Amino acid sequence: MKKVIVIAFLFVTLQSALYAQQTKLSEEGYKNWIKAQDRMKNIKQESDYTLLLNIFLKVIETDSLYAPAYFNMGIVYTKIGEFSKDNQESLNNYNKAKECYEKHLVLNPSEKTKTIQALAKLEIKIDDLMVEINRQREQEQQQELQRQLQLEQERMLTTKGSRVFNSNGVKLNKGKVSQMMTNTNALQMYNKGISRNRGGDALITLGTLAFTAGLTLIILDNELSVDYAFYNEYGNRTYYLERELGKGGYISSWVLMGAGVAMLVPGITLKINGKKHIKNSVVMHNDLQKTVSAEFKCNFTSNGLSLTFNF
Repeated sequence: MKKVIVIAFLFVTLQSALYAQQTKLSEEGYKNWIKAQDRMKNIKQESDYTLLLNIFLKVIETDSLYAPAYFNMGIVYTKIGEFSKDNQESLNNYNKAKECYEKHLVLNPSEKTKTIQALAKLEIKIDDLMVEINRQREQEQQQELQRQLQLEQERMLTTKGSRVFNSNGVKLNKGKVSQMMTNTNALQMYNKGISRNRGGDALITLGTLAFTAGLTLIILDNELSVDYAFYNEYGNRTYYLERELGKGGYISSWVLMGAGVAMLVPGITLKINGKKHIKNSVVMHNDLQKTVSAEFKCNFTSNGLSLTFNF
């Protein structure tokens, strides 16, 4: 029993000695403390709290165990947080105020009730602020999502035949399409489609010219033969000679028409195949623009930062 009493006595003695050391200020610390007390009576605007805080910081710089300075710093940090227009800055100041109150509680447990009351009021402010921060962050996330969806829509392409258009319906040339198609496979398919489409155009053009030339020669051959027979209806020998010549031209005309058809068929096939390649390349490009749907939330809690992912 005596040992317990002795230990309790020593503990109280040490606590008293520590508190005496805490309440005793150096000469420089005392000057700054008086300055701080005077300024606290004449606070008129937000900047006055910043000046006051700097004075308290000077107090604990020379007297780091002076408990009242920490309690007052907690008040000042809280006020600065209330004045701040940036939520994150306010939260930082509230957290510093909380640290100061907790330091005061350790240095001066005799004022436990007052300190806990201050901490409780501060916790309410922190909770309210975190609700506002989370609301603002969710709003920013929604805006970012809308922006991403808009960018995704702007990158989308459409086709009409072998022509490619952007989301606004503007026709794009090959160079512009190549810039927008960042995927190698889609770009290769697009270039292959363009090559086949151009090859098809060339064959169709040549085939059309050959077929038209052959058809034109047939028409002209028949017209010349009829005219010659009319003017030479009494000259049978000459008439039959011209008919023989006309027969040879007639055969050449059909050869041209056959060559034309021979070029038109593969030309049309290449054209159709090229359009399919271009369309498939655009489909591949659009599919790659669509991002994986994911919900991301970042919330501030009393324990720190909370991250939530929903896939």
